[in-house]
Amino acid sequence: MISNKQHGFSLIELMVAMTIGIVLIGGAIYVYDEARSTLNVNDTLARMQENARWALDLLEPDIRLSGYWGRHTNAVAIDGRATGPAPLTTAVNPNCGTTWAIDIETSLAASNNVDPALPCIASADYQTGTDTLQLRHASGRIFATTNLEDGRIYVRTHEAGQGSLFAGAAEPAIVDGQNNALIAHAYYIRPYSIPAPSPVPDNWIVRPSLRRQGLTVVSDAPAMVDQEVISGIEDLQVQFGIDRNGDGSVDRYVNPGNAVLLPNPPRIRAVRIWLRMRADTPEPGFNDSRTYTYADQEFTPMDEDANFRRLLVSRTIFLRNESILEGAL
Repeated sequence: MISNKQHGFSLIELMVAMTIGIVLIGGAIYVYDEARSTLNVNDTLARMQENARWALDLLEPDIRLSGYWGRHTNAVAIDGRATGPAPLTTAVNPNCGTTWAIDIETSLAASNNVDPALPCIASADYQTGTDTLQLRHASGRIFATTNLEDGRIYVRTHEAGQGSLFAGAAEPAIVDGQNNALIAHAYYIRPYSIPAPSPVPDNWIVRPSLRRQGLTVVSDAPAMVDQEVISGIEDLQVQFGIDRNGDGSVDRYVNPGNAVLLPNPPRIRAVRIWLRMRADTPEPGFNDSRTYTYADQEFTPMDEDANFRRLLVSRTIFLRNESILEGAL
């Protein structure tokens, strides 16, 4: 005898199945959310590491070449320098100071947590409590006489110890000399990357940035131009590795302006750089309670500032040419 009765799920069985399904789906959503959160964190950290590497790779050759003047490294043998008897009179406009660009005897300088008071860096554009770094040297590129550009400042040198600064095609009479462009940079931290629009949106995030003033050519005339190196850097700190006994090695690292430099200006053999990176956006639920201790800084994020992830990086750069630090800078 064939039965036509059909059996389905009981209410209890259906509720058990639904409960198991909800648990499985909830678990899958949780795993997906955790994976996405981990991916976002890793992406943020990778981006900060990449930006830090880019900034340090830009700074390193610039620092390493400080005090390089072509065929010799004796700045006091170069005519036209700011502290010489006949400074180069070619105007640099805008400038960081009347003779700032041609102050080649000071190939390396820094300010320690204070506004450098340079006309090319407005006080509102300087991030309080950060260091600045000033560098001068000859370019690695050699310019033939036929390739000299109007408005560019050059240094012509000879290995016999001769040298002179000049602008454009006004090449000095130094037989068998070598022409290199003058490089002058001032690095600093600006509190923002781009100015805030007006009115300011509710979701507007101020992003700090590492910037530099650089000597270049504008409309066939020398000028200092402000450039953003990269955003997301909220602090730059500098220390000098000094050689006080003349044995060619670093005796200690000191902050710019340290009184220990004053009695007997030592030679600088190395520069140590710290960059404190900050993520572009805050991370909901994240609270950075760490204290960052480096150089002469001790920083603990507070309030909403603690919702940003951070990365502290450092690099020690040994100089190709030693620099003499003249007093507190």
